[in-house]
Amino acid sequence: MPLIRNAVLAATGLLVALPSSAQVPTTTITLPPLEVTGVPLSRSIDDVAAPATVLAGPSLDQRRAATLGETVRDVPGITSTFFGAGASRPIIRGFDGPRVRVLNDGVDTLDAASVSPDHAVTSDPFGARQIEILKGPATLLYGGGAIGGVVNVIDSRIPTAVPARGYQAETGLQFSTSAEEIAGFLGFTVGHGNVAARLEGTVRNAQDYYTAKGFGDPPSRRVPNSFNNGWNFSAGTSWVANWGFIGAAYSEHRTQYGLPNEATVLINMRSQRLDVRGEVREPFDGIEKIRFRLANVWYEHQEVEDGAIATTFNNHAFDGRLEVVHRLFDGLRGVVGVQALRRDFTPIGEEAFLPPTLTRSFGVFLIERYSFGPFHIEGGLRYDWQDIRPSGDRPSRSHDGFSASISGTWDFLPGYSATIGFSRSQRLPTAEELFAN
Repeated sequence: MPLIRNAVLAATGLLVALPSSAQVPTTTITLPPLEVTGVPLSRSIDDVAAPATVLAGPSLDQRRAATLGETVRDVPGITSTFFGAGASRPIIRGFDGPRVRVLNDGVDTLDAASVSPDHAVTSDPFGARQIEILKGPATLLYGGGAIGGVVNVIDSRIPTAVPARGYQAETGLQFSTSAEEIAGFLGFTVGHGNVAARLEGTVRNAQDYYTAKGFGDPPSRRVPNSFNNGWNFSAGTSWVANWGFIGAAYSEHRTQYGLPNEATVLINMRSQRLDVRGEVREPFDGIEKIRFRLANVWYEHQEVEDGAIATTFNNHAFDGRLEVVHRLFDGLRGVVGVQALRRDFTPIGEEAFLPPTLTRSFGVFLIERYSFGPFHIEGGLRYDWQDIRPSGDRPSRSHDGFSASISGTWDFLPGYSATIGFSRSQRLPTAEELFAN
């Protein structure tokens, strides 16, 4: 309960006064460095060549909002789209839509947020343990959809360790007067022996929000159809041992929100997700770890006009990746991996602006880092194949792309470094860009 704990500590500091002559013993506590898991070798924030920002602890608690875009929008270089209180997606240095990839622990959210700005991102900021933002091309690890950057939400839905006391709980409560909004989060982890289980959920209820100045006829400060209500929950379990862990989790996300520009239109959205994650540490000489992430999502987005369903977007998708982190000799570390994605996207109704499409893509990548003294050189390659098949008599389209990068870093003083890098990134088109009417 970071918010409550901070409040108690602050209050204690105000109430306790010590004589000027009192000698208070001091204890130095060294906190572990923030680790960026979205980069190839999971390095600390000060050791990443590409510009990166990590939100965790109090810095994340102070920013949590109803949507991911609103949560990260004040980070330097980041802003967000806004289509009412329910739909907001990150923009990184002017890149958005299919040029910025939103991930849950390294795997795509597999929703339809990149299709239109009024489609919400299914990632819940309230359940995030850490949010990593990679500003700049991250195509080597995540493909062309990350040509502008990556927002990686690290959650706790699959336990990676057994709680030391056998249980662990987190809770949070948020209230906003503008929309009479109340939101609550509760997460609980239990474990015994090698087995750990996790249950968490969020509930949010927000009415139409107020503005500083009234508008309309008659003038009103309340923005009609700007409400945002929803809930989500997750249940997961894992087997944890000295060699690593393997686990799975089922999660469901439901939300209903209005579109302020269309007073009679609201969105019903549901996402059901199955995640499988695992990591094996030091299985062989020269191999530091083998890790995999798999996600299967059933997504439905309904646009309701005047009480009737006008358009439905269905997306059944799978995303999986396998990474092998290796150390060939002293100073040289790297990661080699594969990624596969399957997306079956079907729009139905009045605004079905493209035919049903089936997208299959596959990518392979290799990234190596060599360190000698205060100098570090990092280079990488990635190759992608993609095939998109629309329904009907339209021909299928196939593409392939190549990305590469190289960078050098010089740690010339403790805490200071200079970096120069070059990257060539290629993004393959999406089904919406190829077949939209």
